[in-house]
Amino acid sequence: MKKLLLLLLLIITIFFNIACWDMAEIEERAYVTAIGIDTVEDEENPSGIKVTYEYPNLSASEKESDGEPPRFTICSEGPTLSDISREVASRMNKDIFFKHLKVIIVSEDFAKNQVQFSKVLKALDRSPDIGRKIVMLIADGNAKDVILTEIEENPVIGEYIADINRREEVGKGYFLEDLGQVLTEIRAEDGSFIIGRIRSGKGEIVLEGSSIIKDRKVVEKLNDMETDIVLTLNDESNKGKVTIVKDEGKFVITYIIRRFHVEREMKVVDGNIKFTYNIKNEGFIEEYMEPGGIVVETDIMSTDKIKEIEREINSYMEETGMEVINKLQNQFKTDVLNINEYIMNHDPKLWEEIKDDWDEEFSKIDFTININTKIRRIGLTE
Repeated sequence: MKKLLLLLLLIITIFFNIACWDMAEIEERAYVTAIGIDTVEDEENPSGIKVTYEYPNLSASEKESDGEPPRFTICSEGPTLSDISREVASRMNKDIFFKHLKVIIVSEDFAKNQVQFSKVLKALDRSPDIGRKIVMLIADGNAKDVILTEIEENPVIGEYIADINRREEVGKGYFLEDLGQVLTEIRAEDGSFIIGRIRSGKGEIVLEGSSIIKDRKVVEKLNDMETDIVLTLNDESNKGKVTIVKDEGKFVITYIIRRFHVEREMKVVDGNIKFTYNIKNEGFIEEYMEPGGIVVETDIMSTDKIKEIEREINSYMEETGMEVINKLQNQFKTDVLNINEYIMNHDPKLWEEIKDDWDEEFSKIDFTININTKIRRIGLTE
């Protein structure tokens, strides 16, 4: 019996030793948290890629007072991502490790190049080391500049953006798309969608608006408000903010939305597609002021006043929503509202008739937006 137990213990010991024979020590790895991708500013190498890696300094995290930098960055150029990765590895005394990657930032100029952008997306799609929950953003300017931004509160950019992704959305909106969703969208028949934008400033980075991707490249961009409206119409946003300012600032409503419900309807009348959004939302008034002086609490709390404010919000949201739709239809001629998917699912026969000329057909659709606002709480008033 003792011999059997010793033999079993020996087998277990050998098994664990074999299983861990190629493990690398934590200090021997460069845990890349952010990747920036830019075009190479060289006319002789127009197809080149410039990549910037960021990885935290693990020694600095253990010894905060020794003055070591909190992170390292390294940049290289090459024809492909794999070539660049190998070249960078040859210049480092650590193994590059992507399992902790948080964000991939691509410059707008690079993403406007269909061939280059497609090549990078395919490489990321094939890589077994790149996760699908990594945030992807389009940089307004160079991606390298964003990576090199020094932020005092959290100097590791990848971790900083991951923290933003985890926190509850408050106030000004932003849009974060993960790599898995980008790869899914890019394979779609139409392939039009949006990716969030990022820019660097002095000691800060700002997430604002989005870029429109069409035919595997960036074609246009939307501001914050336009992005929020697209997300709302796509039923991809549960929160938001509506700010109405009129009469030279004498009339102000700030309405915080806490719940959305979007219903879409389509009819074909005399050969014309009519598409309707019925949107119910609930929220609260964060700030309210109207011309004519101070509004007493009984006024703002009255049923008639609340109904009046609700109508004001409904009208504003319907008007701004239609402005964005008109811009998408007539200026951009790009469907980022997933109308094509709706038609494919609800009327496949109609889709077969119009899919070959979808951009033009999309611009002809007669849209209607109906907003139903319910104010549940009142905040500041004046």
